[in-house]
Amino acid sequence: MVRSHIFAWVLGSLLLLALAAPLQAVITPSGDLYPTGLDWWIGGGSPYTEAFIGKTGTGSVTINLGSYLTSYKGRIGRYPGSVGVVTVDGNGSTWDSNWALHVGQEGQGTLNITNGGAVSNSYGYIGTWYDSAGDVTVDGNGSTWTNGDLTVGRYSQGTLDITDGGTVINCDGDIGYSSDSAGVATVDGSGSTWTNNGNLTVGIYGQGTLNITNGGDVSNADGRIGFYSGSTGEVTVGGAGSTWTNSGNLYVGGYHSSSGGTGELNVSNGGSVEVCSILNVWGTGSLNIGATGQVSVGESLVLVQDSTLTAADVGATIHMTGSAFQNESANSANLAGLGNLKMIFEGGTEDVDPFEAAGEDVGAVIGGFTEANFVLDTLQLGGTAAGGIQLIDHYDNQDDGTGVGEAVYVNNLIMNAGATIDLKWYNLYYLNGEDPKQFFCGDADLDGFVGQTDLDMVLGDWGENVPPADPRADLTGDGFVGQGDLDTVLGNWGEGTGSIPEPATLLLVAIGACMGLRRRIK
Repeated sequence: MVRSHIFAWVLGSLLLLALAAPLQAVITPSGDLYPTGLDWWIGGGSPYTEAFIGKTGTGSVTINLGSYLTSYKGRIGRYPGSVGVVTVDGNGSTWDSNWALHVGQEGQGTLNITNGGAVSNSYGYIGTWYDSAGDVTVDGNGSTWTNGDLTVGRYSQGTLDITDGGTVINCDGDIGYSSDSAGVATVDGSGSTWTNNGNLTVGIYGQGTLNITNGGDVSNADGRIGFYSGSTGEVTVGGAGSTWTNSGNLYVGGYHSSSGGTGELNVSNGGSVEVCSILNVWGTGSLNIGATGQVSVGESLVLVQDSTLTAADVGATIHMTGSAFQNESANSANLAGLGNLKMIFEGGTEDVDPFEAAGEDVGAVIGGFTEANFVLDTLQLGGTAAGGIQLIDHYDNQDDGTGVGEAVYVNNLIMNAGATIDLKWYNLYYLNGEDPKQFFCGDADLDGFVGQTDLDMVLGDWGENVPPADPRADLTGDGFVGQGDLDTVLGNWGEGTGSIPEPATLLLVAIGACMGLRRRIK
């Protein structure tokens, strides 16, 4: 009995010691590999030797518990019929391939980077040659894949999944390179990021798909969707916190100088796309903004002839942060989404953004607020910053060849702090839930004419900075209610109705003018 108790005590102690002992770094090679000697793999490899995992048959390697493997090149699923699988798992577990890394070079290749594992290489290819298939998963906080350039679907099928806080970093990124290729990349979940320090192209000659969902984040310089003729590119940004940031330009259905393949950009359900320079939608491209989808444009929104714009009737918004609205199209049916869209111009007090007048000017009548007239649901001037526009007419959007000046029709006009409209010699009409009205400079209360109430608003906030003054009283958009605003009202007095001020009003006008004069003298 005593011996059995002693034996149990010793066995339990040994077990506790085994559990308490630190785990040793492990590389586990198996199956068809090159180099064939297991010692090469277990010993951490060599920066001068290529590594084949599944050369002609089936092979696998697991790198975990902080172990390190280095190679000159990496080939997972090298020749037709081969199958290769590599798993890099856990903090500190690393595979450093000094040159190219092929996942599915001519066979089937799978790379899993999980739980803080890291892989680095100069060039990354997923689905390299014809009839191959490659799959890469980067999953979990701290899991990282660092490349030079990265191609998802080069001449065949490639899939990239970045999930649950995984990170991929590269220079240029391409999805769907050749005409026979199909590449799909998904960035899903908060903290999941794909950083392209160069350009990102979705569909160069082949089929490319990019999904940014549930808080995923993608960034790049220029973005291109459907680059060359014959290609197909589709990008979907959906879910709260999901973002795509283009620090340069974004071309949908082409590239900087020409239309190309078919490009489609879908933004919805709290997803957002930021374009710091030009967002150009070619005639083979479509921009679809769903419920609560947000697009921000920093320099110019260009809608080329036959481009397509759709928008949900709730919360579809484009923020113009100092950018021009350049509508070149005469195809109003393709741009019917304008009728559900909210455009917010917020470029700041020093910025006045050109806005293409595209509707036939039939006056302030309900028949002008139609799809054929490119009616916009909501035009808001001023948001997080002041906003101002200048109407232009550079394109014959009505395609009637008359050269007659065109107009802007909006269902809702919102003028916030610092809002200005330079009509030039064109007209803007709006409803605001009531009868059609024509906009006139000096119409602070947007009732369709310039008169007593507008003057009262200016004089009531005279000398005030905006805020706290009523922002609508700041008609010049300079952040101050003063002489310039009074001059705007008086200079447009009676516009819209031809009303004549009462004697008491004339007295107030004189007082206001004197106040302005005294300020100038001082």
